[in-house]
Amino acid sequence: MYFRGRPAQKKQGAHAESSYVGWLVFCVAVTFLSAAPVIRAEETTAEVESELASADPAEIEESTELDPAEANEIAEDSETIEGAVSPDRDRIVVTARKRNEFLQVIPLSVTAFDQTRLEDMGAVEFHDYARQVPGLSFVDRGAGRNDIHIRGISPLVGASAVGIYIDGISAASNSNNPDLNLYDIKTVQVLRGPQGTLYGEGALGGAILIETNAPDLSERAFDIDTRYLNQGRATSSNRHGYVVNAMVNIPLVEDRLGLRVVAGVKDRPGFIDWIETTNEAVPIRTHHDQNYEESWNARVALRFNATEDLTVTARYTHQDLEFGNDNSIGNGSFGKYVFASPIAQPGEDTIDQVSLDIDWHFPWFTLNWVTGLHDRGQEFLVNASLGQHGVLGDRRGGRCGPLEFGLDGEGTTISTEARLSNVTDTRFGALDWVAGVYYKDQSQKNSGEQVIRDCDSFLGFQIPADPGGPYDIHVLDFDVDFRSKSVALFADAIWDAREDLHFTLGLRYLRDTVESPTKTRTGFTLAGSGVIIPGSEGIFGSGEFGDFTRGKENVYEAFTPKFGVSYDVTDDAMIFANVAQGFRTGGINIGAARNLTTGEEDPPDFDPDTAWSYELGIKSSWWESQLIVNLTGFVIIWDDIQAEVGGVGPAVTRNLGEARSAGFELEFEGRPIEGLTLRSSVSFVDSRITEDVFVDDPDINANNNVKSGNTLQAPPWQASFSAQYGFPITGGLDGFLFGSASYTDDTVSGPTNVDQDRKTDAYWIMNVRLGVEGEGWGLYVYANNLLSEYAVVETDILQTYIIRPRMIGVNFRMGFSGAELSVPEFMGGGR
Repeated sequence: MYFRGRPAQKKQGAHAESSYVGWLVFCVAVTFLSAAPVIRAEETTAEVESELASADPAEIEESTELDPAEANEIAEDSETIEGAVSPDRDRIVVTARKRNEFLQVIPLSVTAFDQTRLEDMGAVEFHDYARQVPGLSFVDRGAGRNDIHIRGISPLVGASAVGIYIDGISAASNSNNPDLNLYDIKTVQVLRGPQGTLYGEGALGGAILIETNAPDLSERAFDIDTRYLNQGRATSSNRHGYVVNAMVNIPLVEDRLGLRVVAGVKDRPGFIDWIETTNEAVPIRTHHDQNYEESWNARVALRFNATEDLTVTARYTHQDLEFGNDNSIGNGSFGKYVFASPIAQPGEDTIDQVSLDIDWHFPWFTLNWVTGLHDRGQEFLVNASLGQHGVLGDRRGGRCGPLEFGLDGEGTTISTEARLSNVTDTRFGALDWVAGVYYKDQSQKNSGEQVIRDCDSFLGFQIPADPGGPYDIHVLDFDVDFRSKSVALFADAIWDAREDLHFTLGLRYLRDTVESPTKTRTGFTLAGSGVIIPGSEGIFGSGEFGDFTRGKENVYEAFTPKFGVSYDVTDDAMIFANVAQGFRTGGINIGAARNLTTGEEDPPDFDPDTAWSYELGIKSSWWESQLIVNLTGFVIIWDDIQAEVGGVGPAVTRNLGEARSAGFELEFEGRPIEGLTLRSSVSFVDSRITEDVFVDDPDINANNNVKSGNTLQAPPWQASFSAQYGFPITGGLDGFLFGSASYTDDTVSGPTNVDQDRKTDAYWIMNVRLGVEGEGWGLYVYANNLLSEYAVVETDILQTYIIRPRMIGVNFRMGFSGAELSVPEFMGGGR
């Protein structure tokens, strides 16, 4: 596929490409091999689900007026039970505890969105729903560059502190977390607080679970969603774009084998202009629409009911994204929506995921096996100069041009999880349990270079005279290969001490083996020549330039427990308390040469960091679920925090003591009149360092000081409000109105911002969506960031990241299903 007249290419190693192709072949082969058993005449699982879907909602409503344990037994019977009733919060089925359970009756702090709610919100990306989640904050640096924090646990460096799972496969990636296209999604679940017992390493602050729709084995279906986008701007004329998504579902063998295919394309205009400058920051020309995003995606799922008790689902997902810049405006000196730089900063982001999901029901237990491969390739080019011009000024004055940093990275995760759980109608007395084993092999390969362009002298070292000059100088060429292998055993049990009193006990044992990386450095050489600049040999210490390989392997082990208790005050209200631990693995510093700030030539490794969480909450439903009120308070103690100690030369990672995060989350959902749903949430978090930490000599670099009382990068207050109203118009048409507003408080850029002076201001975001709906179709107009609020979401010494200004659009949705795939009446058909 071609973007803007040039091919969008993914640079991948042969290993990764063959890996996910091999996994795809394996998954499809297992799916079809499972077809060997002869199709039985007895009633299948799909038929049971079909009966549930066609049952009288009133009867199901009555059947769920039970205590939490009984209600969850019903939820376990069918993944599609929520499709049989209205998509209210208390009817959404979630898998947060590795079981199918109703959202409102599990004693956890979870916010969930099903497909209907995502469509009503018009959500197509992460930030479209993230602002509606209490306790979740994020920095949107651009496409595929979300830095996500939950309950104030915001990493200073290293791996993500929020686990992200797509169809059960780990997909988290440092501060560049993936942004999956939110079309044809079954649920998005946000789990708040450490999830170390069931989700393992990395879920230090929480976890996000994304489940895509599996094929429907009984009914053909086709959906299409088209959007026209008009991006408002402050510096030039508006830009236009589009989004098109489509889904087709085909039962290949009714109630036995089904295929579901999803595909989409997006051309989203940018809102930041790039002013190309000279080394002296003198404007040359302006490039509009620079932070554009262009992508395409495809997803194929094959589901097979081999027997009444065995279901196999294979999935393949691909997403390809190209962008012109991130959402940064540099230091902002050229204007609100203007980025000035001597070079462009394009990038590409490609995701491939293959997975296989097997559910096998036995008389006394159920076996669930999820295995897969997640591969992600990223390419960036960044202006790493000290400002918006050359790194050391104008070359014509005897200096250098811009410092470019290019990165080509690829991360591959192979994971498998096999777990056993009791069958709900044959529970072991009052015990409900799940136990399993987990394995993950994760590698990250980064290669790139730092090049200073157009030099005739550098740091006082004279470049050899040559009529071919000036020269490009390679500061750093690197090829780094990280790898970790994890093995875990886990168990989680719920004991019903009484009909209204329930205890939870969970434990996970983790063993993580981290292998040392290799690093190739060619320091201060003339580009393409390998000739060291005279006098620069000792600038990084040893004066040796070449290949450095540190043969090292570290093993980290941990036990992450969880304790919980819940009490059903009434059939509609419960209180709960949980104590849980999260864990993030340690690692090996890759600095092979001396860091001029710390004076270290061979920095020590860094240890894991852990978080203990204590929470107390209440969930309640009033007036036959017409009003839902949930409140949770929490305290998290984060110990041995991993942080980067910077300076001149390679940065290193250290453990910096302790922090505390405390706060609450309050959620409301109400339906005061027919057709009207009101939702709101308010959250408060106070997250800060609780002890002074000084790395090495504080006089060397004051930015390495971390003072007690310094806040982490999380807004203290957040709030969201939304209203949705559906009403009849005439002639079989219905009206639809949706509006939302979200508030984000002032935010400090982090504890290493010593004086806490780098702070972003509070801001509001308002969205509206209104339309008309008929049988199988809907037409809507919408505006995101209706008031075109200008807000900075993160700022540091060199960069300022801003939110997207007002975007308006038109959205047309059409879907139809049935044996004959009949089309809507307005197109000449009918159901």
